[in-house]
Amino acid sequence: MSTREENIGAAAREGQEMQDQQEVRRGDLKWAREWRDGNARCPYCAGTEFDIVDLNAEGRMRYETFRCKTNACKARWKVEYRETALILLRDDADCEDDWIELEIFDQSNGGQPSTDDHARRTFTEREAATILGALRYWQREGAMTAGHERDIETDFDRLKPLCAEEVDALYKRINRSDDVRQTS
Repeated sequence: MSTREENIGAAAREGQEMQDQQEVRRGDLKWAREWRDGNARCPYCAGTEFDIVDLNAEGRMRYETFRCKTNACKARWKVEYRETALILLRDDADCEDDWIELEIFDQSNGGQPSTDDHARRTFTEREAATILGALRYWQREGAMTAGHERDIETDFDRLKPLCAEEVDALYKRINRSDDVRQTS
């Protein structure tokens, strides 16, 4: 076999290996999306019985290692969880919607909570205009117009929806935000 033929054969094998790796990655991503969406199953045998065999935490991160209980499989995988919010459960108070979003402590203000900093994001002018238009539409048409807007607004009943005054304040805050990037 000539050097040219060997090079062609090596290139073909490398191309096939790359395609195989991409196919494996697509399968992994599909499994991860299904796990996130509530279809928890083994990524190898699709079994639905598994144990948490290790649990550890580091800061606001928690890692759980799972092992498939299917006899022939015994696959293992790890899932990372991030703490994003806390709530104090008091017997004498009605605070079911009063979640404390932990990201308010991560801002550049030395870790001090600030409700104004909490909601600040960088938007392009088009993004800000779309958000502002959606807020006004939401106010005018209400939550029951179509789809699952109420679920999104309340994070599936975890959050209390904004009242009309709070939507107005949010609109004004976004509209005057220094974080809207000028675009051409």
